Amino acid sequence: MRGGRVLELGAGTGLLSLVCARLGARKVVATDGDAEAVRRFEAVVSGNGLTEIVECGVYWWGEKLQGDDAWNLVVAADVVSIIRSYELTGKMKQIG
Repeated sequence: MRGGRVLELGAGTGLLSLVCARLGARKVVATDGDAEAVRRFEAVVSGNGLTEIVECGVYWWGEKLQGDDAWNLVVAADVVSIIRSYELTGKMKQIG
């Protein structure tokens, strides 16, 4: 992960993104379908001084992400409670 690019799906509080950034990821993109959760997480990122590493955004699985989509690691936590998450396996190949 050190020096790599990480995508977090269903970030919620963004704990995984924070950990990845602290462990040396070069770039972390934290996504969630809830705009309010993303807004709160942006404040957490800023408060931790990680705005140069962690980018936050609203994203629904299956949509095309903006920019470069070459990821070294894709992480997700507690996403199986969402019905759409059953589609995740098929979408992973499309993400990269």
